[in-house]
Amino acid sequence: MLPSLIQTMYERAKGDFDRSDYTAAADGFSKVLRVLNDPDVSVPASRPPLSDMRVLAAGFKDLAVTSSSMKTGASNQQSSTNRWIGPTTVCCWPQRRPGNISRRRALELR
Repeated sequence: MLPSLIQTMYERAKGDFDRSDYTAAADGFSKVLRVLNDPDVSVPASRPPLSDMRVLAAGFKDLAVTSSSMKTGASNQQSSTNRWIGPTTVCCWPQRRPGNISRRRALELR
């Protein structure tokens, strides 16, 4: 009974993660980890599938926290730099041709 409840909690958190709701996902994975770290659940949590779920929940929680902070930072950055600045040089490299010592080529985005 308990493993299925924990698995349901994990699946909800994973669903939040898949929908890019990283704040809710991090909260859900934290709850799963709290339950798995409870001393009353230590014996079943030390055996598969719950032991595997602990590793997955910890990894997805870290990803959700990082993704949430990146998403917040990206939206703040985008709002302050939401303007077009013109063609931009992406990369330059020397190109050797017979008769020429070196020419530089650049790829421009227009």
